[in-house]
Amino acid sequence: MNTPVRILEQIRAVTQLVNAGAQKPALRITTNVPDAPLPVTASKFGGVPYLPAGVDAPLGADGQPLGMIAQINCADLPPNSIYPAEGLLQFWISPTETDTEDYTSSRYDRVIYYPKLGKANRKAHKLVITEDNGFIWPLVGGEYALSFEPENLEPGLKLKQYSTGQLFTRLWNERYPQEQIESPWDLDELAGLEGDDLASSFYEDLDHHQLGGVPEYIDWDPREDSEGWKDYTINLLTLVSAYEADTITIMWGDAGAANWLITPEQLKNLDFSKVFYSWSSS
Repeated sequence: MNTPVRILEQIRAVTQLVNAGAQKPALRITTNVPDAPLPVTASKFGGVPYLPAGVDAPLGADGQPLGMIAQINCADLPPNSIYPAEGLLQFWISPTETDTEDYTSSRYDRVIYYPKLGKANRKAHKLVITEDNGFIWPLVGGEYALSFEPENLEPGLKLKQYSTGQLFTRLWNERYPQEQIESPWDLDELAGLEGDDLASSFYEDLDHHQLGGVPEYIDWDPREDSEGWKDYTINLLTLVSAYEADTITIMWGDAGAANWLITPEQLKNLDFSKVFYSWSSS
């Protein structure tokens, strides 16, 4: 058998070992530019948020309003095992600040859950981006309508993460002792190829937004920085840098991604006060 083909088949075999029993449910999100402003209770990225009558947008630790970047109406979702059966979940972030020391502090971000929807605050409006505060706001354009694909299972681990690469290397060396590697990036040389095409074939970035599944990290998984964050295993939302008809719709820094995670216990209790939010770019 041709060596590169054989090595690629071995890669797939070890990848299956890495992900054995670790698949997670996920709902893929597709965005569309609406013909008219969306209702305040619709699932959307950006736009005017739903706020109950008499309630204003949340403030960050600096006293400045946060911006609603995503809103998921549970009634819009197909049957799934991730989100509550009813209600509306909102994701708010600061247009200027990010807490990079404690991702669960909610100082400059907030996840808000409304179990029931009532009369809306008619004064609610979308975040106004200015030259002073818009330089890191990732959402380009006004608002985007969302549609959701039925729940599917995706691999529970991603090989581009450092710890998973270590696991892959160990399993590879156990399975193929005559073809030892120090990291997955040795695979192309092992196959007699130049470059990194084989390694890149499974070190791929997530190309869509999703609920559930595995969070998308660019360099490392920040949960590894603290033992107190290891229980954040449920992915509420991943937003990637994305394009619509060759036009940028979302851009996290330099083609990065953002994730909002929660613990099983918090989700069971519908407690969204300490969601793990982080974003990173390449």
